[in-house]
Amino acid sequence: MPIGVIVNASSVLLGGFFGNRLSEDFKEKLNMIFSACSMGMGIFSIAPMKYMPAVIFEVILGIIVGLAIHLGKIFNHGVLLMQRPITRMIPTENLSISRDEFMSLMVTATVLF
Repeated sequence: MPIGVIVNASSVLLGGFFGNRLSEDFKEKLNMIFSACSMGMGIFSIAPMKYMPAVIFEVILGIIVGLAIHLGKIFNHGVLLMQRPITRMIPTENLSISRDEFMSLMVTATVLF
């Protein structure tokens, strides 16, 4: 049973519905806890990894190709094109986020999912 997928999806839904009711201090502490857990899992998974040089090489190649074709600019342009349809589907009268904040949130959401 895909327990990880179920827990992740339910966490995202609960955070979406109740996230604005949580205090900023709680959100900050939660982010620190998740960061520490991610670092611990990353450190633990390095030891049994057989092909670490290949992974590092692929990451370096990905960075070189992304910089060569200006992938960041293309991605940001795509985010700006998605902003208008998204704001039509989700009313944003009560939200006062700037264009840069919207772009940052969309990039984060895309990278995460």
